[in-house]
Amino acid sequence: LELKNEVEKYKLLFQDLKIPKGYPVIIYGDKEAAFLVILIALVSMDIPYIPFDHSYPVEWLKKVKSISNSNVIVKSGEYDIDLEFSIIVESDLKVTIHTSINSHTCLGDQSDPLRYIMFTSGSTGEPKFIQISKSSLLSFIRWLKKDHPFSSKSIFMNQASFSFDLSAYNIYATFALGGSIVLIDETTYSKTEVFYKRLSNYMVNTWISTPSFAYLFITDKEFCHNNLQNLQTFIFIGEFFDKKLLDKIWRGFNNATLINSYGPTETTVATCFAYCTKEM
Repeated sequence: LELKNEVEKYKLLFQDLKIPKGYPVIIYGDKEAAFLVILIALVSMDIPYIPFDHSYPVEWLKKVKSISNSNVIVKSGEYDIDLEFSIIVESDLKVTIHTSINSHTCLGDQSDPLRYIMFTSGSTGEPKFIQISKSSLLSFIRWLKKDHPFSSKSIFMNQASFSFDLSAYNIYATFALGGSIVLIDETTYSKTEVFYKRLSNYMVNTWISTPSFAYLFITDKEFCHNNLQNLQTFIFIGEFFDKKLLDKIWRGFNNATLINSYGPTETTVATCFAYCTKEM
C-alpha cells in the first residue's frame, strides 16, 4: 500500500506536468527506493525511462540528453546537476520548469510502447541508444516466471547500477512475482561486514551479479553458508563465468543453485541461461 501511494504521487505529478506517452524521461540517482517508485510510475503511464547513475560524468549525461532529446529529469535523491533541463523534478517533488517540452520527441509505437531506454558504451565508447518495448519486456518477464527458480518468496540482492540492464533482472522479477528487493550501494558493499549484515538481516536468498563482483568476496572465509544461511541461488550474468569462480562458490555454498545467464542489452537483459551441475 505504501508503494502504491508513493507511485500515485508521481503519476499525479507527471499528469500535471503533461508529460505525454512516449516522451523519454531521465531518472537520476543511485540506490534510493524512490528510483524504483519513479520507474514504476513512468512505466504505468507508457512513459519510457532512462536510468542514469549519479556517479557518471556530466559529459555522459549531455550525450544521453542529446541523443534521446529528453528534456525532463527526475531525481531520486538530493543531487546537484550542472546541466539545464526544461523540467527538473527534485526528490521532494519540487518542480522547476524552464521551458515547455517538445511533444515531437515522443518515441516508440502506440501499439507497443517503449518501457525503457538503455545507454551502453559499446565497443566505440559512444553511447548506444537501446530501446526496449512493452512486448519485449513482457517476453522477458514470462521467461523469468517460467524457467527461473523465482517466486514471491524470492529476496533479491540488487547491487548493479540501475543504468546497467543487469538490474532489470531483479527489478522485474521482484514486481512481477511479488518478491522483495534489497538495494546495495557502493558504500555498503565496500565494507564486507556491513554488506554481509545487510544480506543476513533482510534474509536475501537470491544473488544476481556479474562474476567480477562475486570475485571481490570469494577469498573471504566469511563468505559462506554458515555466515549467509539464506543465500540459496546465485545467478551470474554480463561477463564470462569461469570454472574457478563456480568451484569457489560451491565450496562456500555447497547446496546452492548456480545459474550462468547471458545475452545482449538489445534483446532485453538476457536470452539464455544454464543451471550449472557438478558433472558440467
